[in-house]
Amino acid sequence: MSPSYSGHMGDSTRLTGMQKAAVLLVSLDPDTAASVFRYLSEAEIVTVTKAISEMPHVNADIRNAVIDEFQQLVASGNANQKAGPDYARVLLERSIGSDKAQSIMERVHEQEKGSLLSRARRVPPKQLSELIRNEHPQTIAAILAHLQPDQAGAVLSTLSSDKQLEVARRMTRLDGMAPELLHEIEAVLERKLTPLGAEESQATGGAEVVAAVLNHVDRTTEKAILTGLESTSPDLAGEIKKHMLLFEDITHLDPKSMQRLARDVDAKVWALALKAADDELTQYVFQNMSQRLMEQVKEEMSYLGLVRLREVEEAQQRIVAVARALEARGEIVIIRGGEEDLYV
Repeated sequence: MSPSYSGHMGDSTRLTGMQKAAVLLVSLDPDTAASVFRYLSEAEIVTVTKAISEMPHVNADIRNAVIDEFQQLVASGNANQKAGPDYARVLLERSIGSDKAQSIMERVHEQEKGSLLSRARRVPPKQLSELIRNEHPQTIAAILAHLQPDQAGAVLSTLSSDKQLEVARRMTRLDGMAPELLHEIEAVLERKLTPLGAEESQATGGAEVVAAVLNHVDRTTEKAILTGLESTSPDLAGEIKKHMLLFEDITHLDPKSMQRLARDVDAKVWALALKAADDELTQYVFQNMSQRLMEQVKEEMSYLGLVRLREVEEAQQRIVAVARALEARGEIVIIRGGEEDLYV
């Protein structure tokens, strides 16, 4: 004899989970219920079909109680549901076919990678450095290549001198990344960022990226990396310098550009920056200053006693930053080290 799903006063607590699923399905219109079957395994379809077949009718109180329980379960997020990429693929394959499912899963995978990199860009440099500093230099290089130059520079500055050099060297060789490296980046970011709780572009690397990053590190780090590369890979160091803006490059400014830069920097900053500059650079700067500004700078320099090298380097970086901003606006032209002077 078929069981009766009438219950007492709408009490659904005595029904099994499969019986409740059967009640829910028969409460839907046939087309909707049929679409749900696409997401079930063959064994689940057999079991729920058997449960439906065994209920000739459903009491309205039972039906409402099951629907209410289902709504509460969904709203609370406590449903113990299968999840994850494998289950998502199964659902897609059963509803739209294998080929379309593969295409959609690939798009989702790309978006997930982009999301991880986007999250990495929002992590403060110091914290990001702590998260990745013990990873392989190749992995660190690949991650830094996808960050903004200022963030990548700040992270690079926190690494040990040996690792700084190795990471910079590897960044110049990232013209293309093997799938294995991309998977490693994803795994590292997933492992490190999930507890905190990055749009991917095609592999970005090369000398130009390294130069942009080095423009945002402190002078000590910059010098250490360039000196190390010059001793081991002089051609590579030269290629990076072609894309960099160094404090020494202000000697490559034409007089008009140098005069513009001189006006945009405070006399006290010039005084500190020139404290450790060679005579040729200092002379060139003075030649392109107004008489009044030059006298102010020299006066400031006369007041300087011993100063920390870091203060001098910070002043030089401030001047470089002003020069970069002026160049970006097209107000000055800078010929970097290694470039030829071309005029048209």
